[in-house]
Amino acid sequence: MVNEAPTQSPDAQTASILLDLDLFQERFDEPWGVEEDAEVWDFLERLRDRKNEVFEASITEKTRRLFE
Repeated sequence: MVNEAPTQSPDAQTASILLDLDLFQERFDEPWGVEEDAEVWDFLERLRDRKNEVFEASITEKTRRLFE
């Protein structure tokens, strides 16, 4: 899920937008057990990668340069 909203900018000449990325997985079977530690970490890594993909697709090159 992607949510965005305007937010107070520290600079009157700049617009600020809050970008909220919520990633999750519905599981209908049993929760992960302790013995599945590697599977949990793999899933979290995939979530992080996907979150980064969505973020990168949400910004322009001009915005990207602001982070350099």
